[in-house]
Amino acid sequence: MIARLAETTNDTLDRLEQSSARQQQFVADAAHELRSPLAALRAQLETSLRHPETVTDWPSTVREATADVVRLQALADDLLLLASHRATAPAGYPVDLAALAEDLVREHQRLPDATHLALCCEAPAPAVVHGNATRLERLLRNLLTNACRHAKSKIEVEVEVGTDGSTVTLTVTDDGPGVPLKDRARVFDRFTRLDASRTRASGGAGLGLPIARDIATHHGGTLTVEDSARGARLVARFPADARPSG
Repeated sequence: MIARLAETTNDTLDRLEQSSARQQQFVADAAHELRSPLAALRAQLETSLRHPETVTDWPSTVREATADVVRLQALADDLLLLASHRATAPAGYPVDLAALAEDLVREHQRLPDATHLALCCEAPAPAVVHGNATRLERLLRNLLTNACRHAKSKIEVEVEVGTDGSTVTLTVTDDGPGVPLKDRARVFDRFTRLDASRTRASGGAGLGLPIARDIATHHGGTLTVEDSARGARLVARFPADARPSG
């Protein structure tokens, strides 16, 4: 009895220690991500104020500073979402993923980042899951943004219901460089960028896929990188009758 109690206590302490270590690492990573753009923004503004005679285009300077602030605000929003450990609101309602996918693909077809891409959507309606529409939209937006960032010419979105009607699958495939097998789990780690040459402005903070996975998990589903003949293939699976946790 005492031995089992000691073993259980040790296991609990180990989990608490690991949780604390993960939290400390998250805080350190978040501080690092925020420090660099804040320092750059501060330097830009202070230089302009100290030497206004060197600034030939104030509107351009303000636009650049505003763009940096917008990126910082988006990063802060993502960090708050991840730090909350909840990717969905408690309330959940029937959400048709097929209709949602068709709407977002049409929207992305008009975005500047996708003008050189052919986006297609195969999503026979209905494909209903029980969840939070705003968070499920965020999941798909993140997957589409990731695909637009890496695709060379084509992105395919597919939504289908399992033959027994119990599962809804959302697949986003691009024809970019793909994700190496060894990195398929790592892409869902916070602040991970597989391409070291990407800047924070062009490549994101490495939070889009972790947030998408958290949303899938809180809806009783999964998000994985799976085999593809070319490019990356991200697959989210949801129980059709699942209710979000929280």
